[in-house]
Amino acid sequence: MNNKEVSFSNLQQGSRSQITETGAHTIRNKADWQKFWERHSLNRQDAPKVDFRRNLVVGIFLGQQRTGGYSIEVDRIEDTGYDLLIYTKTTGPEGLTIQSFTQPFCFITMKKIKDREIRVGGLK
Repeated sequence: MNNKEVSFSNLQQGSRSQITETGAHTIRNKADWQKFWERHSLNRQDAPKVDFRRNLVVGIFLGQQRTGGYSIEVDRIEDTGYDLLIYTKTTGPEGLTIQSFTQPFCFITMKKIKDREIRVGGLK
């Protein structure tokens, strides 16, 4: 069976978060999104708007890094018929970087698909 590619939109990407653990989080409603955003956001800015009637958010975190120069982004998503597999792409520092702890992250939105477990690859 061939996996079907699933479309997604990048919501936000950055290198500073209050979340220091490596992992992925799926948010399916506005109340959970507000709570999660407050946990993540350093400057308490408002959470980006998301239409949770149709979409969900996946937040992916690379964990705390000792320097700058790290990033994480979603490369593609595939629907296997059972799972949604999220493939990530990470980068590490090259050359001179900020000598400060960073917490690389990305948020994406995608349409809700019933009866699918979301799995994220590339996290250690």
